[in-house]
Amino acid sequence: MKRSQRVEALAARISDKELSEVLDELMQDETAGVGAELRSLLVRRWAGRAPAQVAAWLASCPENAACLDARRQLAIVWANADLTSATAWAKSLAPGDSKTAALVSISYEAARSDLRVALDLAVELPAGAEQEQLLTHCSRQWAAMNPAEAFQWAEKIKDNSLREQLLANIAVEWAEQDAVTAGTVAVSQLAPGKLQEDSVVQIVQRWAQSAPDRAAAWVEGFSEGRLRDAAMQNLAALWAKKDPAQAAAWLTNVPPGHSRDVAVMAFASELLSIDRSQASRWAATISNPEMRTALMERIAGSR
Repeated sequence: MKRSQRVEALAARISDKELSEVLDELMQDETAGVGAELRSLLVRRWAGRAPAQVAAWLASCPENAACLDARRQLAIVWANADLTSATAWAKSLAPGDSKTAALVSISYEAARSDLRVALDLAVELPAGAEQEQLLTHCSRQWAAMNPAEAFQWAEKIKDNSLREQLLANIAVEWAEQDAVTAGTVAVSQLAPGKLQEDSVVQIVQRWAQSAPDRAAAWVEGFSEGRLRDAAMQNLAALWAKKDPAQAAAWLTNVPPGHSRDVAVMAFASELLSIDRSQASRWAATISNPEMRTALMERIAGSR
């Protein structure tokens, strides 16, 4: 804190006329430290007064750490003052790390006021971790406020993989308000596979907190397979923690099958710390001999 205060005091002593000259010197040092802090402060100050001048000053800056940070600082300040101009500048940059950093920074700032703009920018980013994090942040934020509107936007995305990722984010967030609709989106709009399974599991986890019986009725409608297994397993484990008696009543009426075995394993595993004998009785109802033996051995070893 003391160092930051000293850097701020030093920045305050540099006049506007000296900004470009001082920054030229600071741009030579790419290491983190006092110089980097001072550089960021001065770039932000200059950007607040004349962002177009800063953009022109950075036009010939190479792709290095110092220039990357300077463009990021400019993008943040400019986006808050004039989102349209900041976006136009960032899009005009040559493809590379600086352009990506500028667009990411602008997108996060845009998310404060216009999530549609933020997501439109995020979609244009190169595929990778930064794009994925930004899309997740913005799509879930929009879905928390207006899931139907977010869904309508996302379903128009042409790229299949990107569209499904966005719809999955929205569906999971939608479950907080309307688990039925969220579940419908996950099952009908997402292709079978890990993304769909993960989304359904997260929806079930949220649904189980308020209405586990309704979540159970939903997952029982799935065909036998990985999706049903994952949903039943998570529901059984969560319900066992919330109300083991109700969870037991549900499992008693679930027809035999692999998904029931998976659910019983999860349920009995949760019972281990509460009632070992109960866990053993449930383990004995598992139809798959290998799964039954594995669980019984685990229960015996927990003594």
